Amino acid sequence: LQAEFHEMLSRMESQEERYKSLRTLADTKDEQFRVLSDRLERENWDGRFKELTGRMQEFDESRIDHSERLDILAKQIDCAEQAREELGTAVRRLQEKGNAFADLSCVGANMSGFLSDGGPGSEAGGDSAVGAGGAPVAQCMARLDALAEEVESM
Repeated sequence: LQAEFHEMLSRMESQEERYKSLRTLADTKDEQFRVLSDRLERENWDGRFKELTGRMQEFDESRIDHSERLDILAKQIDCAEQAREELGTAVRRLQEKGNAFADLSCVGANMSGFLSDGGPGSEAGGDSAVGAGGAPVAQCMARLDALAEEVESM
């Protein structure tokens, strides 16, 4: 009987030791949960969510604003490109007109030189200049007429 009693006592002591260790673990877990709960309560989660929502709205507004600015810049670039093309076309037309006027002045200078050197109407060359240079004068006059018509059409 005493042996059983000692055996029961040793089992009870070991059970008490296990109980103490389990109780310590449970107390430690309870303390951890309490600390976490206090921390969560101290944190202003509603305020943080409102702040994050506000920031997201600001980012969205900023994105929309930047998108509108990019659209405006793209339109300005398109307009500038169109204006550049129109300006290039106008410059080419002016250059063509300038070339036509240069041709006219060249023909006019040739004609005045021809007339002053004895062409038709001058007394120095008379009929010999008309006979030898009559064809070039007619060509120059035809060319002069064609250029004048081209200038008038522009």
